[in-house]
Amino acid sequence: MNRKKQDHDHDHEDDHEAVSAGGRTPELMDEDGPIWVNKFSEDSARAFVKQLHYQSLRDPTVPILIYIDSNGGDAYALLTMIGALEQVPNQIITCALSKAMSAGAMLLACGDIRFASEHTSIMIHQMSAGTGGHIDDINVQHAAITKLNEKLMKILVKKSNFKGGAGALKKLLANSRDLYLEAEEAKELGFVDHIGIPMLHKNLSVQYTLASNPRGNNDQGTTVAAKKAKN
Repeated sequence: MNRKKQDHDHDHEDDHEAVSAGGRTPELMDEDGPIWVNKFSEDSARAFVKQLHYQSLRDPTVPILIYIDSNGGDAYALLTMIGALEQVPNQIITCALSKAMSAGAMLLACGDIRFASEHTSIMIHQMSAGTGGHIDDINVQHAAITKLNEKLMKILVKKSNFKGGAGALKKLLANSRDLYLEAEEAKELGFVDHIGIPMLHKNLSVQYTLASNPRGNNDQGTTVAAKKAKN
């Protein structure tokens, strides 16, 4: 997770940001379908917020499904997206498909119900950023980065109910700059709740039922509440 935006070498310039060329309105392939998250940048965060609010305004009582397949990105874009999740009354279901790295892992942990495909790789770490310039400027930047990292670690601890709190999480991350986890390992640490790819089925009663991958035997189906619980 970086303080400033950066593109990964394998990201293509023609990757969809879920934004139309005209009014920068999210392109809704399916109005009731999942919101896809790949990049964490100012533009992608703006598109994410618009699509999230669009779905919530259409029906504030049904769950919103978010698919994550990301190498991470800008920490401030992540905070924008987390803040948007807290603004809507809908229950938020996050699902990691093939990878949820850095900011992607953080967003995954922020769901009310969190899923990960059994083939998913999840990576968490403390944030990093390059600094330069006058020594006083470097000190100021270092203090800002440290404060931002503390905020992100507190969010991750709160969302995952990590045993031992922020101190234990930092100790875990101190042994390795990047901590890579398989889906089962992430579940044991509290970053996800279920293994499998969720599907939302609309019943005649307008209830939504959440089911794991029908070809897998890891989790049983779960009925999703109409509204997410308030803190």
